[in-house]
Order: sequence, then structure tokens, then C-alpha cells
Amino acid sequence: MTEQENAIRAGAGSAHEGDGTAPRVRLHDRDSELRSVEAAVDQLCRGFAAGGTEIGDLLTFSGRPGIGKTSLLHEVRRLAKLRDGATVLFARGGERQFKDPYHVLRQLLQPVLSDLPPDVFAQVMGTWEEVVGPAMGLKQPKAGARRLDP
Repeated sequence: MTEQENAIRAGAGSAHEGDGTAPRVRLHDRDSELRSVEAAVDQLCRGFAAGGTEIGDLLTFSGRPGIGKTSLLHEVRRLAKLRDGATVLFARGGERQFKDPYHVLRQLLQPVLSDLPPDVFAQVMGTWEEVVGPAMGLKQPKAGARRLDP
């Protein structure tokens, strides 16, 4: 995969790059992709509203520059923002970040996880706290801990 770009997940609240109010752009020859996007957003929101315990799904777009990935992603964010209880997490990565471990994951989760009080963070992470905390840049690794391998 040469470029990873974004994710949506059902949850509570709303977080967007900027204010999330990107103007709607008419996407030409993207009917199939737009139907897939709408189906993914519908499925996530319906499942969550029905009491689903899953935390969500990941929707990614990849491909060569200039084929309209960003425009599709703006549409995903626009559609999800219209839904009650949908949270949109946005991240972007490319070849330049290849050797930066967890670059996209950090962009997605740091804002959410950094707002958690320490006791809640520890509860959410469970036994993974000592791995996830340092990997996400949210806490210092323990003394003598092995450096993360990109």
C-alpha cells in the first residue's frame, strides 16, 4: 500500500480535521464508491444504535496521487457528521512516514486517548498500557524498555 488515508468509526461525539464542514463537491464517475461509502456509514451507525458492542470499522482509500481519494474522504466525513452519535477520526499517511511507527494510528487516537484521565486510560488499555502508551506517545516507556521497531 503506497498511501493510507483515513478511518471512520461509530461512537459518540464528533472530531474532524478543521471544523468538518468541507463544501460538498460533485464527484463525477464515483457512483459505485459513493454507494459503498454510504453503505459503510449506514452499517456502522445502525449497528451502534442497535446496541452493538463493536467499536467500529475502518474504511481506507489508497491509490496513486490525483485519483480523488481526498474528495471521497471529505464525503465520508460529511455523511458521518450528519449522523447522531458518529465520531469521525481522520488521519493521513504516505511514503514519507513509512519509517515512523504508528504515524496514522497516533493521528487517529492521540486526541481521544490523551483526553482520558489516567485511571480510565489504564482501564481501557488493560495489560497493553505499557505498550500502547509509549507507542502512542502518551506516556514514557519504562526504564530499560526495548525501543519500538518501525
